[in-house]
Amino acid sequence: MAHNQKGAGAPLLAVSAGLAILAYSLGLRAEKGYMILVAKDTQEHPIQGVQLGVEGIGSIRLTGSDGKVRIRLGSAAEEGDSVSLILQSSPKGKDYVILSPWNRRLRIPKFDEKPDNFVEVILVERGDRAMLESGKALRSITLQINSTNAKDLTSEQTAQPDPRTALNIVAKQYGLAPEDVDKAVKWWASTSTDEFDRGLAAYYARRFQEAGDEFRSSLKEI
Repeated sequence: MAHNQKGAGAPLLAVSAGLAILAYSLGLRAEKGYMILVAKDTQEHPIQGVQLGVEGIGSIRLTGSDGKVRIRLGSAAEEGDSVSLILQSSPKGKDYVILSPWNRRLRIPKFDEKPDNFVEVILVERGDRAMLESGKALRSITLQINSTNAKDLTSEQTAQPDPRTALNIVAKQYGLAPEDVDKAVKWWASTSTDEFDRGLAAYYARRFQEAGDEFRSSLKEI
């Protein structure tokens, strides 16, 4: 009799585990007023234990073992609204920084329950030179440098802006040496076959006509 009770325990444990997984999944379902973020590294591995949130109207919570976190938004938040991402803290011994979205801005996805209604957040460890070997990382870094330089070029200052200023700012943000970032971007430019990436690299090098041509070509492929 005792043997039968012991044998019955296995199915009960399986059911309990299934219910626990179901409850966790439901807790991370899409719902009006909430948004799901998924933290990953450049190799698509989930990152656990980072505090993520959005500025002003949202909560800040820790990511789980699958990199997911469910963020509460303000009552007035609507699908498609733009919000600013916050990385509040990293796990002990880690110092993560946001790589993507490169400008920390993201749009709230649809609230209905679909598998792709989440926002992917790519993180890298500050000072990790391995990011300079990732096309995904170099694309984001170059976007940031170009964006800063574009603001300087359109400002009302009389002196021509020094393009190295933006390079220094972004390199410092990631804990990297500016010369290493510059070398990596140039290597990436010489190896990439993607027209949009080549456009970014040409803009970085201040070859604006070439950049425009590459961007126009990339749009034709869409």
